[in-house]
Amino acid sequence: MIEKLSLVGVAAIVMACSPANGQSTVKRPSPKSRSSVDAPSSRATSPGADPSASPARRVALPRRPTAQKGRPWLGVYLRNDGRPGVIVRKVHPGSPAAKAGLQAGDRILTINNATLPSVRILQREVASYSPGDKVALEVRRSVKSLTIVVLLERLVTYGQRVHKALVGKPAPPFTVARIGAGSKTFSSQSMKGKLWLLEFWATWCGACRRVIPMLKKIHQQYGPYGLHIVSIAKDKPARVARLAAQLKLPYTVGVDPRGKVLSQYLVNPIPAFMLINKKGIVVDVAVGRTWVASFRRMLKTAHAILTKNHNARHPPAPPQP
Repeated sequence: MIEKLSLVGVAAIVMACSPANGQSTVKRPSPKSRSSVDAPSSRATSPGADPSASPARRVALPRRPTAQKGRPWLGVYLRNDGRPGVIVRKVHPGSPAAKAGLQAGDRILTINNATLPSVRILQREVASYSPGDKVALEVRRSVKSLTIVVLLERLVTYGQRVHKALVGKPAPPFTVARIGAGSKTFSSQSMKGKLWLLEFWATWCGACRRVIPMLKKIHQQYGPYGLHIVSIAKDKPARVARLAAQLKLPYTVGVDPRGKVLSQYLVNPIPAFMLINKKGIVVDVAVGRTWVASFRRMLKTAHAILTKNHNARHPPAPPQP
């Protein structure tokens, strides 16, 4: 019998994990070393920046007839390296930068001819435009010099960006070390032909630990009907192994100490969840501040898929929550 699970009590779970302020994030390097243009900083000139950088003349590019409301979004993660320009560490899939052809490893030297001594200056320059504006980036790629024109879009929430980038697309493949099983590794390829729930968490995350009883219940009630849970921890293997043994986790547990898989799935705050169907397509995501509501929706989606898959066995209708 497929039984709907209620998230009563889960709604009270802290939305984001952090030892200090309850805002759960996977460890973030200092903004001095890397940053994202997704959250533009103040327009004030940063200490030590070249005062002449801000008023530099800009290339006149056509605007859309009507500018969109909201903050502009470029969609890149950046870092400084002490040399002129800023380094593109990662390009968000589906972002304006990705559509324009910007790549990880590119060095952005100018934006509309305004020089960029730091990430902070690029953030400020992008913030001075509106969604719908075009900006010209002078880029150094290996030994080539390129000019890439980017059409800025309206900044949306983190959850919306992840949903747009992943849902309806093949789940990124990965292989991680496995905890507490005969096999030393787990490969996402082994889930081909299966419906599975992918979780990202860490032992130090309070919200992640408080959701474990719910995951064990999902495994117990939905497992016999074909829903598999794969839990990937961004943590040290020894810590994960101890907690998995202590709590007797019945589902697949893997470790991703350096966060490579989390990066593939664009995960920053944890916990985070992905529902992946038998064809390997991401069906739904539950991330960010609204992950509890999204997780409730995800369970309904999983229940509907399992019910459809077992029509021949005529599973009874789930009880009303």
